[in-house]
Amino acid sequence: MKLKVLDLFSGIGGFSLGLERTGGFETVAFCEIDPFCRRVLAKHWPGVPCYEDVRELTAERLAADGIAVDVICGGFPCQDVSIANVIGKGLKGGRSGLWFEYARLISEVRPGHVIIENVAELLNRGMGDVLGSLAHIRYDAEWRVLRGLDVGLPFIGERVWIVATPQREGWKGRFKYLRSLGIDEKTSAERRNAALGARRALDSYIARIREDYGLSVTMERRRLHALGNAVVPQIPELIGRAILQAEGLSP
Repeated sequence: MKLKVLDLFSGIGGFSLGLERTGGFETVAFCEIDPFCRRVLAKHWPGVPCYEDVRELTAERLAADGIAVDVICGGFPCQDVSIANVIGKGLKGGRSGLWFEYARLISEVRPGHVIIENVAELLNRGMGDVLGSLAHIRYDAEWRVLRGLDVGLPFIGERVWIVATPQREGWKGRFKYLRSLGIDEKTSAERRNAALGARRALDSYIARIREDYGLSVTMERRRLHALGNAVVPQIPELIGRAILQAEGLSP
């Protein structure tokens, strides 16, 4: 039986793509407000409901729609915590502050696992509030900074990943998911070297496509914005496999 996933702040579906690649997860609902991203999700996950506004989504609404959830995943907006925003308000900002709606849904739904992603600067601009929110609703958490280079992708993409589970009295298995990804300094170095070579080839390829075929400025902007905010599926796939293995649920 596959674990049922509610994918929040879904973007173009990188989280769900990675988790579903494991064969042990199935996305049963999305929540995404951007119209372009919603069209992408509808194309690749036809029939899967996509709620629009996380502020209006509740456990009661999910239950009324017949949606059961085992896992909640998502990367809440990073604009107010990003290093690119020199006056960022952290989780007090209107966009990154949507974390508290995320935490509300976790508290209402009580999933067995939560997977959270954000920019690494969250560690300096709100990580304490995130962990405090999780502790308040009785969830334990572990976290780890991972890069696109760590999984052989041609960009740095440094992000903090958090896995949270309900607190269990006397449970000794906590903090086990992110330590078992098979990523260490040696493998990271090998993948980085391969990724840097791939990046040079990719840059050349993109430049050639633009020169030979041209791209709509509006379409390119939408696609680049969606891709820039996307979760790379390779990392949630690794985390998903670690969860399945730790829980004895490997397909």
